[in-house]
Amino acid sequence: MKVAVKDACVLMDLANGGLLDARFQLGIETHTTDLVVRQVKTARQWQVLSVFVEAGLLKVTTLLTSA
Repeated sequence: MKVAVKDACVLMDLANGGLLDARFQLGIETHTTDLVVRQVKTARQWQVLSVFVEAGLLKVTTLLTSA
């Protein structure tokens, strides 16, 4: 199964609730965009989330390129 996360609130709520690890243990292929990831509000949320991005469990597609 594949899931696309289109709202940063989903990732922020999972990070705040300490549920990201459990969520990624479900084995569901998860995708989002760089635009969603940029909306992560706090450094703590990003610190927790970045572990899953670096491990390839949260696949981030780049839509926004810098000029």
